[in-house]
Amino acid sequence: MNEQGADVAGITAFLKNAGGALLASLGQARPADAIDIVVIAVLGYATIAWLRRAQSRFVIFGVAILAALYLVAQALDMHLTVYLFQAAFTIALVALVVIFQEEIRRAFERIAMRGTRGDRDRATPNAALVETTVSSAEHLARTRTGALIVFRGREPLERHFSAGVELGGAVSEQLLFSIFDSSSPGHDGAVVIIGGRLERFAVHLPLSTKAAKHPGGTRHAAGLGVSERSDAFVIVVSEERGVISVAEAGEIATVTPRELGRRLTAFLESKAPARRVSRLRSVLTEDVGAKAFSLLVATLAWVVLFGQRTETVARTLSVPVVYRNVPEAWQIEPPEPSLVQISVSGPSGTVLQLEPHVLAVSLDAARVRAGTQSIVLGPHHVTRPKDVSIVGFQPPRVEIKAHQMVPTRLPVKVRTRGLPRNGLHVLAVRADPPRVLVEVRKGEQSRFTFIATELVDLGQLERSRKVTANLVLPPEIHLAPETRDQVTVTIALATPSKSAPTANP
Repeated sequence: MNEQGADVAGITAFLKNAGGALLASLGQARPADAIDIVVIAVLGYATIAWLRRAQSRFVIFGVAILAALYLVAQALDMHLTVYLFQAAFTIALVALVVIFQEEIRRAFERIAMRGTRGDRDRATPNAALVETTVSSAEHLARTRTGALIVFRGREPLERHFSAGVELGGAVSEQLLFSIFDSSSPGHDGAVVIIGGRLERFAVHLPLSTKAAKHPGGTRHAAGLGVSERSDAFVIVVSEERGVISVAEAGEIATVTPRELGRRLTAFLESKAPARRVSRLRSVLTEDVGAKAFSLLVATLAWVVLFGQRTETVARTLSVPVVYRNVPEAWQIEPPEPSLVQISVSGPSGTVLQLEPHVLAVSLDAARVRAGTQSIVLGPHHVTRPKDVSIVGFQPPRVEIKAHQMVPTRLPVKVRTRGLPRNGLHVLAVRADPPRVLVEVRKGEQSRFTFIATELVDLGQLERSRKVTANLVLPPEIHLAPETRDQVTVTIALATPSKSAPTANP
């Protein structure tokens, strides 16, 4: 075999092995994995469709180049570049949201419109509507009467409007002529047609950000502006030049009446086809190439990241030991040890993604008994994915110490420091409440005769007053459920002329 034949054979063997590995991975996929792939494919296709329309697509291309540079830097261990990219990630994310805020808002509005009344009210293809509109525009252009006619598409327009008068009438030449007559109060505004009906007139529209690049006055700038911010179809008739222009997808161009009829018909058909096909059929037949590409990329990403389910790997993780179902009348000291090593095995796609907190050892304390006890650890102590097995624990057991708590009412002792200012003396220090209900470990009640507060600084006082102080509890004591962790301390002060000095408690 010559060298060229050997290369071909090598490539064929590689593709065969790769295809076999791909099929083996897909054969191990769960129903949830299939849904996972479809969700990512849908998001990928939505991104592709959005980029086709987005006016800032070149920014996305720039971001893609930076992302590719970041991946290359990671692969080549270019530490400084990787560090700078990671540090700037959050700032870049916020910047992208700001740059694409209009496109993002439009995308969410389109999602919200689906299935609503607004979605059903889209412009309906109608030969009479197209003929009336074209005839009216031609007459208005011939008589040099300015006009601005907006056909709504799938996206809502209300947030772009200002002013305007509700009408809700059928579209006719007489109605359009009367609205745009120069003696009419609303002739300088736009009319908005939704679902084949003229819903509003005398509407003010936002001006274009790039109107200076196109000929025409304010009316053209308004028509171009609404087409930049939505999927509307806008007809502009110039009173200065007597021509008809069409603004769509952020572009404006002069058209003949025949071109206007063709473009308006195509717009109405694209937004609400006269013969509606089923959603399933449209999903399967429209834009097949982009959808297939999105599905392929999502499938390959799943196979690379999570699809190696035929390969079993082992891993050891250090996980915490936690309690659950601790009875109210019990106190359990931290376990010894508080961290254990768990050895697990399972598909690499699952095991390598595990986090220690997911495999926390959870001990049920519902039937705990007083004293020290040893608990042998087992798989039932760990909540884990179904395809992950517990191989062993190190150490194999933990010790816990539990104490039954009994309610006890103890007096509150206020702790102070310093002396009042200006020679004042302390007459009295009282806590409210004077006694609090706590829970003490059974058998140790005699050890405790009071509950102390945090130190109250008397050196800041110049008169009698009340302050709030926190209770300081030793580890052997808990507050009862109805007991607050603070008390109100009343400090009474007096001058030497009114009373004799009193010792600082």
